[in-house]
Amino acid sequence: MPERAVVDFSVNTNPLGPPPQILRVWEDASRVVEKYPSADGSKVAEFYSQRFSVPPECVVAGCGSMEFIYLLPQMLRPLSAAVVMPTFYNYSHALAVAGTDTTALWLESSRGFRVEDAGFFSSVRDVDMLWLCRPNNPTATLIPKGVVLELLERLPDTMVVVDETFIQFTDEFPQASLMAYTRRYENLVVLHSLTKFYALAGLRVGGLVASPQIAERVRHFKPPWTVNTPAELVAQGLLACHDYEEKTRVLIKRERRRLEEGMRGLDGIEHFASEANFFLARWRLTDNLDYLVRELLSRGIYVRDCRNFPSLEDGYFRFAIRMPHENDALLSALREITTQCG
Repeated sequence: MPERAVVDFSVNTNPLGPPPQILRVWEDASRVVEKYPSADGSKVAEFYSQRFSVPPECVVAGCGSMEFIYLLPQMLRPLSAAVVMPTFYNYSHALAVAGTDTTALWLESSRGFRVEDAGFFSSVRDVDMLWLCRPNNPTATLIPKGVVLELLERLPDTMVVVDETFIQFTDEFPQASLMAYTRRYENLVVLHSLTKFYALAGLRVGGLVASPQIAERVRHFKPPWTVNTPAELVAQGLLACHDYEEKTRVLIKRERRRLEEGMRGLDGIEHFASEANFFLARWRLTDNLDYLVRELLSRGIYVRDCRNFPSLEDGYFRFAIRMPHENDALLSALREITTQCG
């Protein structure tokens, strides 16, 4: 295919881009780049404490949530773990690197990849760690908060790790978040990244929220200096981004509904309900997803091929919620392709 510009629906970050006031921070960053940041990323931890109303002693700053995804299995050395799948690849990889015996708990397409009650976890008994992503990537489904709280009570000896990177995109935020429960449950760890909601993928900054005891263990185990000076400056600036946050949630809620309605009328494409800023869908009109990907690329649209997720090999793809005119272009392209293929 000839080279051409594409609208990238494969990246599920905020379609507004970084907050305008954060872009102005780079002028300050250029003046302080020669100075060391705090050894523990204290300004990032301060942001998490203030923005999500959690005690400072419960927060550890890091180089995105990825640092903690790999650090926790190395620190806790679990012999066994369970991971709800299909999900983000690096949970299982981090456990494998640590030598952990891992069991998959498979979400079912027939149930819309949803967990409806704690019965889904009935087979989970004597595992050292349980990994959850809520909302889950790539299915965009949200395990109910009540189900996780029930698990925390039922499995007091299991460390439950919850990745809430996409939680701010949900309609129920902040009530949907589990961060406030980390003081109550010592077996709960919540991970978060600033990558998605604030469109800061290149900055690599995030946090871990846990009980004071667990947070202190993480601080002792993790290397110092993993949060850079620009990241600390940006974190300070994010506390003043309330208008941006509200504008984002209004946009995502409206466009999520519009895309949902638009997808209903497309024969040959099955889509699944979303509680995040992206959708999972399935191509059914030909035997190979390559046909759809190629047709979309020829129209300047790129989606996330999900065939490298276990159990999603048969025609699944993911697309982000973008700006209204871009979402219109996607729907128009899909209508054209399904019509010509049908």
